[in-house]
Amino acid sequence: MPNRAQLIRREDFVSVQIQVMIRNNTSGTLIEDLHSIQLLETHDDHVALAIPRTSCAIRHELELKFIVKNLSKEAFEIKLHGKVTEAEWTSETHDRILVKLRDSKNRAWKDFLKTFSDIQKKVDEFLVAARGY
Repeated sequence: MPNRAQLIRREDFVSVQIQVMIRNNTSGTLIEDLHSIQLLETHDDHVALAIPRTSCAIRHELELKFIVKNLSKEAFEIKLHGKVTEAEWTSETHDRILVKLRDSKNRAWKDFLKTFSDIQKKVDEFLVAARGY
């Protein structure tokens, strides 16, 4: 079993901030208010986003720019293209959309997903060690 110094490390609690910008190539609009878009889920070939109401519709072609800021590393950007495959009303101000990524094999995207997978593994290891089983 790891000792306390191995269990709790400051760097394990450094947060990652993700901002998203969207260019809707179908409608010709740009959503660049970084606080109005929320990344809800990431998967190998698609993402779920909360966006301002009526910003996108099914079959709209999008350019996505993810700005990833980590306190322990330099910020970086990932640019991807995708198509809206689902759109659902969730509140008076936001819709939830699912975007199928066309360039999900992009190396930066794979590294981005691996970072979050690694964080989840650390959380799981911490919880197992904290419970003692």
